[in-house]
Amino acid sequence: MATAGLIEVPPVTLASEPTHEQLETWWEALQTELEDTAVSYTDSFPRTLKAFLARVQLGTFTHFSLFLCEEAVAGAFWLHDTVHVGPQVIGGWIGGNTLPAYRYAGREIWHTIQASLYRHGIPHVFAAVHHANRPSRVYVRQTMGFRRVGIYRRFLRFHGELTDFVVYTMHKEDAELAWTEAHKRARGQRVSELVHTSYGDIARVEQEHAA
Repeated sequence: MATAGLIEVPPVTLASEPTHEQLETWWEALQTELEDTAVSYTDSFPRTLKAFLARVQLGTFTHFSLFLCEEAVAGAFWLHDTVHVGPQVIGGWIGGNTLPAYRYAGREIWHTIQASLYRHGIPHVFAAVHHANRPSRVYVRQTMGFRRVGIYRRFLRFHGELTDFVVYTMHKEDAELAWTEAHKRARGQRVSELVHTSYGDIARVEQEHAA
């Protein structure tokens, strides 16, 4: 059993095929987190467990796993906006959360996740944190050991507004790649918004014409 200071840290394991009960436990805890802070998850984040799992099934979210501390659900992680070489995922943006009761075990949890990513051949991992979310910025930098790349202005939407984010990389030598992938992610969001707006306009015109 590892230690965090003078506190013993229980063994951390990953559940890549969690039970429905475990998923419900995690999702309920996540909803409390969403209620407690307005700067954790973007407007595009799924609002139901069913919608979240649909993205996992579609491959929009990959490598999704819950992490357990002595069988208790302690949080989850996944990758999104992944980087590929052919069909192989070699990198991506990390998403996830750690339940408050287990944040003392953050380093042990991250080392377990990192080892899993390496086993899957994924060495390039990035993170983006709302500029006003100081607890998450500290966690990413101090607990996970990520390196700060810079602030991406008007990156992602929160409450309908494009918002500044701090971009991080797991390895400092990936700083340029992180910035390149941030540009791709930002452009992808703009294109998606344009497509949805265009479909909305078409639907409205069709409705007006039918009337």
